Amino acid sequence: MNKSVNSGEKHSSNEKHSKFSGWKKVVTGVALLWALSSCDNGMKPNEIKLNPEDQSAKFRIEYQFSEWSAGYNVVDYDITIHKEWDTYMWLIEQNGDYVQKTVNVSSDNLDKVFDEILEASDSEQITDNTRAKRDAKVQFVKDAYKKHVLDAKDWKNSDPIILKYKSK
Repeated sequence: MNKSVNSGEKHSSNEKHSKFSGWKKVVTGVALLWALSSCDNGMKPNEIKLNPEDQSAKFRIEYQFSEWSAGYNVVDYDITIHKEWDTYMWLIEQNGDYVQKTVNVSSDNLDKVFDEILEASDSEQITDNTRAKRDAKVQFVKDAYKKHVLDAKDWKNSDPIILKYKSK
């Protein structure tokens, strides 16, 4: 009789353990999905995503300002460029502690597109050194976009390209 009680106790403790294990898996899964969804679509500041098939480029520019009243203010620009027929369209989403703004513009001139990106992502608060680094990154994206997207031979069968940008 003691054996049956002991085996019953073991069974109930195994049930508790398996129920806890199930909840542990659910909580872990939810936490993983939340972490993946909160990573800005997995886009890192040094990555440039080029997609020859849909004629697009995506990249980020990020500034960190020293604020006398609030410590630091981070401003992040998520930039998407894509081409439809002969028109380039771009979306600049500015996300910061104090400002959130979206700029959506189109042009038939690629140089104008990148000039507008530089203008929209400029600020009086950034230093000349930061501005030079931003300009170099935008020029890198422009050159990569021309080479890997616009001049791609077989763009319909091309996979997306992720380039890593390393500032100088």
